[in-house]
Amino acid sequence: MLRKVLKRILISIPVLVGVVLLIFIMLRIVPGDPVTTMMGENVNPAVIEKISKEMGLDKPLYVQFLQYIAHALRGDFGTSYRLNRNVTKIILEAFPNTVKLSLLAAVGAWIIAAVRQNKLLDRLFMGGALIGVSMPVFMTALVLQYLFAFKFKWFPVSGFDSIRAMILPAIVLGWNSAGS
Repeated sequence: MLRKVLKRILISIPVLVGVVLLIFIMLRIVPGDPVTTMMGENVNPAVIEKISKEMGLDKPLYVQFLQYIAHALRGDFGTSYRLNRNVTKIILEAFPNTVKLSLLAAVGAWIIAAVRQNKLLDRLFMGGALIGVSMPVFMTALVLQYLFAFKFKWFPVSGFDSIRAMILPAIVLGWNSAGS
């Protein structure tokens, strides 16, 4: 069993590096300079050049990528161009909410998948779960948010300050997982 786990981990490393490389390249292809995004449109070109040099954006792409990987392995994901904040801190601030939401979604998926097995209610849930798998998660979220938060006002439209605010996102994530 340990051998299988290690094999899976080793297989996932090149996939992870490939995904990171693709995202890195896509972010460089997207029009617009990161410094201009961070500083605003009406900034002096000399300032853009100076900050680009400070951030290492003047170096070749392969050097930028290798530096990014080296920093990421140390847990340093740099500074968000848009928010001008440390990305690692942003991730750490969001992580507890991510864990709460994931646990709620998992429990929801298990409940939906296990309710009265092979009965009418189970078949209805399975049909609904298959719709959940077929529909993109973001689309399901928008439809349920519109219906249950905006129209019926049963849940808050946004926020993460209470269990009630987490129920709708957990249902969306759990619904998608239950079909699988």
